[in-house]
Amino acid sequence: MVGDMVRRAIRQVTVLAVLCLLCVALGPIRPAGAQSAAVLYVGAAPSGSDANPCTQPAPCATITRALSQVADGDRIEVGPGTFVEHLVVPDGLTVTIDGAGRTSTVLDGQWAARVVNVGWKATVTLSDLTVAKGTGDIGGGIYNRGTLRLEKAAVAYSSAQLGAGIYNERSLTVVDSEIASNQARVHGGGVENNGTVTFERSLVRNNIASDAGAGVYTSYSMYLYDTTISGNLATGANAFGGGIATPWDISIYGEHLTVTRNVAKFGGGIAFFPEKAGAKISASIFAGNSGGNCNHALTGSYNLDDDPAGICATPGNSSITGRDPQLSTEWDSGALTSVEVVPATSPAYGAVPASSPLCDGSDQRSVVRRYPLAAGCNIGSYESPLPETTIKGTSVDFGNQPTGTDVAATITVDNTGGRPLYITGVKDSSADFATGAGTCQSDSVPVPVPAGGSCQASVVFAVGKTGDYAGKVVLTDSVGGSYAVKLTGTGVLMSPKGLTPPTISGFPVVGGTLTAAPGTWTGSAPMTYTYQWYCLGSAKTPIPGAKTSTYTLTGAEVGCAVYVQVVARNAVGKSAPVESERTPAVAS
Repeated sequence: MVGDMVRRAIRQVTVLAVLCLLCVALGPIRPAGAQSAAVLYVGAAPSGSDANPCTQPAPCATITRALSQVADGDRIEVGPGTFVEHLVVPDGLTVTIDGAGRTSTVLDGQWAARVVNVGWKATVTLSDLTVAKGTGDIGGGIYNRGTLRLEKAAVAYSSAQLGAGIYNERSLTVVDSEIASNQARVHGGGVENNGTVTFERSLVRNNIASDAGAGVYTSYSMYLYDTTISGNLATGANAFGGGIATPWDISIYGEHLTVTRNVAKFGGGIAFFPEKAGAKISASIFAGNSGGNCNHALTGSYNLDDDPAGICATPGNSSITGRDPQLSTEWDSGALTSVEVVPATSPAYGAVPASSPLCDGSDQRSVVRRYPLAAGCNIGSYESPLPETTIKGTSVDFGNQPTGTDVAATITVDNTGGRPLYITGVKDSSADFATGAGTCQSDSVPVPVPAGGSCQASVVFAVGKTGDYAGKVVLTDSVGGSYAVKLTGTGVLMSPKGLTPPTISGFPVVGGTLTAAPGTWTGSAPMTYTYQWYCLGSAKTPIPGAKTSTYTLTGAEVGCAVYVQVVARNAVGKSAPVESERTPAVAS
C-alpha cells in the first residue's frame, strides 16, 4: 500500500513537471474565448532567455523567439539593448513590435542579411526602435509585402540593390520616423515604393543611390506631409532625383515639405521621368538642391523655390521664386525627427495665410500651425514655436509711499517663443491699483510683440491712507496663458522732501515777470508751497514782498542774478528750503 502511494505521488510530480515544461515551451496561454491581445516580452541577456516563456518576469532573449509564440493581434514589447535579428513575420499575421525608444532598442542585422521581412498581407507596426545594418538584393533593412507602419522609428545603415532602407510592395506608412544613411547600388537609397507609401512628420536624409531616387524612388502613389527630404545623393553620371525620383506617370501629393541639399545630375530635389509625370505639392520649400530643385513643373500653391526659374513654384499660385529661405544649418533636435529651422527673417515665415486649409494641423515636430490672431503659417516642414509669455518678476512691491499720491510702475512682458505674442487682457483686482495695457495694446487692441521682443503694462498705486495694500494684476495672452502678478505697497505719512529743484521761466529784464514752478516733491498730499525771491549781487538779499510764484522785476534788481526759494508744507510738517538755478544778470 505504501508502495502504491509512493508510485501515485511520483506520477503526480511527473505530470506537474511536464506541464511546467509545456508552459515554458508554449509561452503565454490565453483562456478559451479570450478576446484581448497578449503581450510578449523580450529582454537583452542576462535577463532574457529563449528558454523563458516571454513573460514580463521571464522575457525571451530574441524577437524571433517571441514571433514564434504570438497569435494574431498580439504585441511584442522589446526592452533596451541591441538585438541581432533577421525577423520573418508570417503571411497574414497582425502584430505590433514596440521598443523602448529608437536610440535604446536596435535590431541589428550586422550586414549579414535583411533585418525584417513582412509577409504577404501581414499587418505590422514597428515603433520606438531602430532597424540597422541590413543587406539584401532588395530591402536591406525591411522588405514589406503587407501593411507596415513605422512610428517613432528609424531605418539606417542598410544596403541593397533596390530599396536599401525599405522596399515596399503594398502599403507603407512612416510617421515620426527617420530613414537615414542607407545605400542602394541602383535606386531607392532610403525607400523604394512599388505600392502606396505615406510619410507624416518624418525625415529622409543622407541616403545614397547610384542611378535614381537616393531619398525615395517611387513607381506608385506617394503622399508626404510635414516631412524633410535632405542631403540625399544620387551618384551616377546621369542620375536623377537626389531627393525623390519617379519613372512613371503617377500620383504624388505633398504638403509642407522641406526639400533641400539633395544632389543628382537631373532634378536634385525631385525628378520625373517621363517628364509628363507630375505632382501636386503645396506650402513646400525647394532650396539648395544640386542639379536643380525640380526637373518638371509642379502644381500646388504657396511653394518657395530659391531658383529664379521657379520650376517647383507654380506661377500665379502665391508661390515665391528666387528667394533664399534662410534655412538654419542648426538642426532643431527637440522633436522626434530633426527639422531645419525657418527664421523670422525668411520669406517662408508666415507666408501662408491663416485662412488657408494649409495652416490646419501641425508641423513635423507637432507644433500647431494656426493660432489666434496670427496672420499666417510657414512654408515648409517647420513651424515656428508658439509665442511664450515670460513676466519679469512675479510681484511688484511699491514699498512705503506717502499718502495722497499716485505712484507708477511697469510690468515687462517678454516673448521668449518663436511667433508674435498678443497680450489680450490686463486686469486688476483692487481699486487701489489701477492697471493699463501700456505698450501691449493700442486702443484696447493687442499689439504684436515679435519673437524676442517685449512690451510693458502699467500699474498705478493710488495711496489713499496709511496702511498696507495688496492686490494683483492678471495678464492673458493669445495662446490661452494667464499670469498673475502680486501687487503690494504701504501708505505712510511723510513730510515733504524735494526731488527736483524749482524752475524759473521769463526774461530777466526790468518790467519782465518771472514765474516759478515748485519742482517735484515726495511726501503726503496735499501740499502747499511758499516762495521767496532773492537778488544775488554782492550779497544774497531777499527781495522784500516777493513771496508768490511770480515776481515782476524792478530797477532795484538790475545787475542781480535772481533765484527763488521754495518750502513745501503738509499735515506732517514742512521741508527744508529748495533753491532754483540763478537767472542771468537782470538788464535795465
